Amino acid sequence: IKSTGDGLLALFPMPSQGVACGLAMLTQLRGIGLEMRAGLHAGELEVRDDGDVSGLAVNLAARVEQCARDNELWASSAVRDMTLGSGAAFTDEGEHSLKGVEGLWRLFSTSPLG
Repeated sequence: IKSTGDGLLALFPMPSQGVACGLAMLTQLRGIGLEMRAGLHAGELEVRDDGDVSGLAVNLAARVEQCARDNELWASSAVRDMTLGSGAAFTDEGEHSLKGVEGLWRLFSTSPLG
């Protein structure tokens, strides 16, 4: 969708595609000596006339990414639940408070093999 300076925002038709893309990016960037972290959430969003997107789902994905460590992809429980059976392996990282969002959110990490 857009570059955010030192980051990017992407949308995927299926959560498993977002996981696969994030893990591929982690692997490729690590191969050239760069580190990144990624966050995923699945939910409702608003598509604006200019093609940009906004809404709580976008904000949640950004907050999930802030919890991730270098070379990890973190996902909300919504993404983890929607990708069951896809082969993605997640580690439960417990409940987290996310800035600007009420309640506690259970987050899961995954990282490229090797």
